[in-house]
Amino acid sequence: ITLHGDRWFTIELPFIGSKMLAVTNLGGLSAAGCHAHGGGEVTQGENGVDEGRAASDACPVQSVGHLDLHGRPEHSWTRIVETAQPGDTRLKLAEPVGWQVGAKCVVTPTERGTREEVRRVAALEDGGLTLVLDAPLDYLHLGIWHWHDADAAPSDLRAAVGLLERNVLFRGDDASAERGNAYQFGAHLGAFHGGVLRVENVEFFRTGQAANLGRYNFHWHHLAMAGRTVDVIDKAYIHNCSIHDTFQRAVVCHGTNYCNIQHNVAYRAKGHNFFTEEGPEKFALIEHNLAVAAVPHPLLLGDDINAAGFWLPGFTGWHRHNLASACPRGWKLSKQAGPGLLQTDFSFLNNSAHLCGFGWRLFPPHQPPTPNTFGTFTAFRCGTCMFYYSSGNINHIDHRFLECTRAIHLNHYMNGLHDEPFFTDAVLVGNIDPDATSAAPGTGLAVHSPKDNEYWLVSGVHVSNYWDTPVLHGCKQTACTMRYERTTWVNSSHRTLLKPSPLTGIFHDMDGTLTGFPNGWVTYDEEFNHFDDGVCTWDDPRFPEGMVCGFADGSVRMRRLYVHGQEPWQLDNKLLEVVSDAGNDTVVFDTKKLYGWAVPAIANRTYDMRVADPNDFQQLSWQYGTHPYVFDAHGYLCVPEEAAALNETCHWTQLNRTRVQPVIERLTLHP
Repeated sequence: ITLHGDRWFTIELPFIGSKMLAVTNLGGLSAAGCHAHGGGEVTQGENGVDEGRAASDACPVQSVGHLDLHGRPEHSWTRIVETAQPGDTRLKLAEPVGWQVGAKCVVTPTERGTREEVRRVAALEDGGLTLVLDAPLDYLHLGIWHWHDADAAPSDLRAAVGLLERNVLFRGDDASAERGNAYQFGAHLGAFHGGVLRVENVEFFRTGQAANLGRYNFHWHHLAMAGRTVDVIDKAYIHNCSIHDTFQRAVVCHGTNYCNIQHNVAYRAKGHNFFTEEGPEKFALIEHNLAVAAVPHPLLLGDDINAAGFWLPGFTGWHRHNLASACPRGWKLSKQAGPGLLQTDFSFLNNSAHLCGFGWRLFPPHQPPTPNTFGTFTAFRCGTCMFYYSSGNINHIDHRFLECTRAIHLNHYMNGLHDEPFFTDAVLVGNIDPDATSAAPGTGLAVHSPKDNEYWLVSGVHVSNYWDTPVLHGCKQTACTMRYERTTWVNSSHRTLLKPSPLTGIFHDMDGTLTGFPNGWVTYDEEFNHFDDGVCTWDDPRFPEGMVCGFADGSVRMRRLYVHGQEPWQLDNKLLEVVSDAGNDTVVFDTKKLYGWAVPAIANRTYDMRVADPNDFQQLSWQYGTHPYVFDAHGYLCVPEEAAALNETCHWTQLNRTRVQPVIERLTLHP
């Protein structure tokens, strides 16, 4: 099916467009018909007469358009099960395929500095489990699971191979690929304000219309909004399709409930690939899709410059078993005003991102109104594997980050002291090579926790093969507290990155797996905490430039002492001299967030503070920790030896542990 036309002279239907294969239940192609983008405004008939019908009323048209396109059933994509070396022409597949000889396919990259490769099918062997290519491969493509030690399940790092050509082809004309009036003005397929649109085993090529918002490759538009027909799964699906070399977003679900998007391949589609558009959409199933090399789109919205394999307007829909490969963004959530802000039923399970700029990125700040749980996510060799500008109310369970330039980066955090962990049972791998003695090239600091929230909590993290590359960092602007429990360390000698400027936070080891004893504390080495009773040590090679404080009975607390509100103004930007029985040191003035000084102070110790300036304090304020830390019961008491005797572990979900009551922590001022 080839559609012809150009962007200047082809007649366009109102609200639908041109060069279009479309169905609708619009009820008249005018503003006086049934078209509405929500609201409740009253429609006008001829001469402006009020017809007494709101835009939210059901459309009176009874005839609903149907469009069914069904090609020869094919297996759209699968993984390889043996690593393919440069020069190989055979791929061992996880599932048998029946692809036609001569058909194009794409093999996803797994090595930094390489890219996807397109070949044709030369033959099938072993009942479809071996794919013979028409030309040798240029790059290595992994076909392995990475096996961690006994404390973590394996991670799937296998390359994918996807079919690009089908026996039913929907495309734009040759002119859409040539300079002229039709350049990048491809064909568009959609359903508008009702209608049945079901497509499977179809190839899309030269589709979508650049610089023409809303004219995507495949598009459901308002099938369930403003009182129109409430769509169901058997009326809106796209299955097992190949969408490649296009001029617009691949598949868009807009104002439509129950969109069913399964087993599709998108390759070199411009802009975001699998796209839930506005926010009111409910129950969209986006499952087992492959997005490869999404192309930045400068002729759409600014957001499409960093094209995502999968794009979300809020916490809505079901994303399961998908793979984004070599995309600027694997997943991107960008909150949209309106109903999208209230969506909170988001299912995220067993998805993967390979060699993406960001594996997952949320910006601007947003958190679901109610707690959400994300299931397994594997990010491999991405720039930043998971990025949040600011969020909370999410528990990420079984997330794996392997050879990432940065595994986790969270600027700001919205959780409180008693909320669930942001990560549970995370896996961090610095190098998948079992014979390596350093982190892989390109692998950097693993966890950059929030700059300015006191209640960061990770329950369970397995760290391996980072060697002397630091793993944990955070609270660099407010010297806040970061809580960890159930940590496991394999071939990773430098556990934290500690610096005096910007500020260094305080790591709270809740169960002893970070420091060696429950309620251990780690922060930057300051002379005024060198007490001679053994409460702190400062020569632990696991924490370069740091110190470990606490006693084995868990009785010691370290908190941030926030010194601020200083007068006169001449004290600003000066060093704070801190003196104790242990020694003296200086603390830098912070202008970024605190506009004051942050002193890591041990409970029930005495510190003398004055500014390195001829002026003395005329006015000053202190804040010791936070009210919940000092006055609320929080955390759990669990002795590892006692748990082992019961064949149990110190896990945050265990009910047999006792909540830790506050210890005596009060700030006493001595003028």
